[in-house]
Amino acid sequence: MAGRLPQMNSVLAATSQSARRMWFAWVLRSSACLHGLAGLFMLFVLVHALRGDWLMRTQFVVQNEWLVTVSWSSMLLSSLGLVCSFGILTFALNKQFRFILHWAWLIQLIGSSALALHYVIQMVLYPALMKYFVHMPTSALLSHINEWDDLLLHLATVFAPSCLAIGGFIYTAAMFYTPNFSRWLSWWSLLVWSLLLAGSVVVHWSLSTFSVLLGLTLACYVPWLWKAAKELMPSCSR
Repeated sequence: MAGRLPQMNSVLAATSQSARRMWFAWVLRSSACLHGLAGLFMLFVLVHALRGDWLMRTQFVVQNEWLVTVSWSSMLLSSLGLVCSFGILTFALNKQFRFILHWAWLIQLIGSSALALHYVIQMVLYPALMKYFVHMPTSALLSHINEWDDLLLHLATVFAPSCLAIGGFIYTAAMFYTPNFSRWLSWWSLLVWSLLLAGSVVVHWSLSTFSVLLGLTLACYVPWLWKAAKELMPSCSR
């Protein structure tokens, strides 16, 4: 009986580790799916709500309010998935970097919260302002909307991407020193956050270039996250 106890404990520990790995993989891959879905909504729906003059944007949002709301909701869920993913990476990467990774996660949380605030305002405030503008178009209201537009533009294209990129670079540094994490996947991560940071810099000169870099970032990040869900899981049991 005494000889069976260590064996039973070993089996229970292995079962617990396997369940944790499966849960981690599910969260990471679910986050990848959320980002992919948000990218599709951004490409086919939200691009019409964010580009063009105010008359075109207002008409599109008023006529497709439900679809626009669902699209911004998907973006909000993707920001939550980002926070959860890097929360998992905090404990999956080399534990010697755990303290600095907590700070990196906090930076990621600040950037994701800024994006979430942007999405909520786009869902709640903008449709109301646009409906009001349709019924009572005044220069004062248009000026007020433009002020909100400028504020949200800097929030979503400069502040939030910079926070996410800085946190991502810290995580990438820890990835290079994490056993069982392939080197090419670490370089892949470096590419993702370099593209995002470059976008937050060039947005001052070209918004279209920022959009291209953001699209490339998302196109690289989704498969990277899916692959990381497979490669990082063994390291969680250390």
